[in-house]
Amino acid sequence: MWLVHVPPCTASPAMRRRRPAAKVSVCRLVDAARLAAVRGVRLVCEDEHGGVLGSLGALGVAAEHISGEGQPHRKRKVHRWSREGWVGRWGASSAPLLAVSCCLFWTWHLPDEVAFELYSHFEYHPALVRAARAAAAPLGDEYAAMHVRRGDKVSVDVAYRDSFPRMGPDYFLRLAAREGLPAGATVFVATDELDRAWFAPLREQGFGLRFADDLDRAPLLEALSSFPQAVWADVLAILEQVVCAGAPSGFVGSLPSTLSGHVVNVRAVARHAAAASGAAGGAPRPLLFTKLHESCCDARTEQDWVRGGLVGDGEPLPCVAREPWC
Repeated sequence: MWLVHVPPCTASPAMRRRRPAAKVSVCRLVDAARLAAVRGVRLVCEDEHGGVLGSLGALGVAAEHISGEGQPHRKRKVHRWSREGWVGRWGASSAPLLAVSCCLFWTWHLPDEVAFELYSHFEYHPALVRAARAAAAPLGDEYAAMHVRRGDKVSVDVAYRDSFPRMGPDYFLRLAAREGLPAGATVFVATDELDRAWFAPLREQGFGLRFADDLDRAPLLEALSSFPQAVWADVLAILEQVVCAGAPSGFVGSLPSTLSGHVVNVRAVARHAAAASGAAGGAPRPLLFTKLHESCCDARTEQDWVRGGLVGDGEPLPCVAREPWC
């Protein structure tokens, strides 16, 4: 059995440009106990000072370091990691500890059954979940949610120039209709769009839009204050994910944004589990989002783009056919 060492997370690139570097142990962000239940893998989360790996090394515990290259790995169109490739390369390792880089899993391709198992066990840290749910109290018991990703994806990132800039208010209105968001519903909007006038068409359709500023600030501030200020934006994004994932009346997002993708997958797996428990023959698995190379689009993203009218009838989608490097 492997013992997997997980390094601390760092602030997002945008925050690193504005504030001093900061690190946060992964075990402060996710429920490591639930993840450890996946196929008996044991996790060791590094602290913010490298003390865990140093202590294990002092005890003579050998570590096999496995580094991933994150998004640059994908941009060079190198084939994605596969479960079979991982087992073939590391399965016979005699090292008691596998030290993986935080970016390794950007390049993974997980079989559906493994992805379902992972998402069925994944939750953020209980303290963050409690804070997010308490902060969402002003939204009421029947709110819906929406993630509108704009920012650098619209103005800077040329890889997405044919997708995110075309996701206007009408796109989200069409998705909301297809997802069955109730007319006049209170909708929590997680977004990096600062111009609230951009959302006017959604308001005109009767949606009661609420943003992070409309949440209960006390639990949010309590949660954020336990982390370095340099990572507050990243922690707030986690809290917003929890609010979106728990929306009782539905969710629409900005695929292929990974924030939207995580919410889509968490909600899909939860719905599948509920349906399967009441079905004699089980329930068919829903389509999950998979992060691909920027030039490619996975099947779940394609589904949203078609339903949201990102392209017209007969017009090709703004992505390449699925290649091994996707």
